[in-house]
Amino acid sequence: MKKKIAVLVNGWNNYSVIKAIDGIKRCVKHQDVDIFIFLSYAAYSQTKERNYGEDSIFNLPDYTMFDGVIIFSTMLNSLETPAKVGKLLVDKNVKAVSIGMELPGLDYVGIENYKGMYGMVDHLVKEHHIKNPVFLAGPKQNEDSNQRLDATIRALKDNGM
Repeated sequence: MKKKIAVLVNGWNNYSVIKAIDGIKRCVKHQDVDIFIFLSYAAYSQTKERNYGEDSIFNLPDYTMFDGVIIFSTMLNSLETPAKVGKLLVDKNVKAVSIGMELPGLDYVGIENYKGMYGMVDHLVKEHHIKNPVFLAGPKQNEDSNQRLDATIRALKDNGM
């Protein structure tokens, strides 16, 4: 019997989404698995009402019909949506993994933003002698961006800048 995996993503991150879906497809290529993609176009710059409508796509599936769910949580352009969907999955006892944001009761895959960014900025200052760095941040609500900004500030301070 074919396995079914639901993938929850946001279309504004299209390049990352394409790469992620390609990776998932490669992983299940020789297995009996179907991938179902649920795509929202919510954005931090849009109204709450519009984003509610966009994220309603995540209310449509009966997640118990899936063998697993992958949530690209930090790419959903919301803090509330991944938490809401994560709670629903836990309540329904659905196997799921959150990529990017830790959600209670779900498996988690993330990156170490602070350490990586600190190392890069430290390297740029010491090895390439940058004098006037610029940091272009993501939205204020994006935890990944905030961790990278904190690391950048600390690395610059540690290097006397």
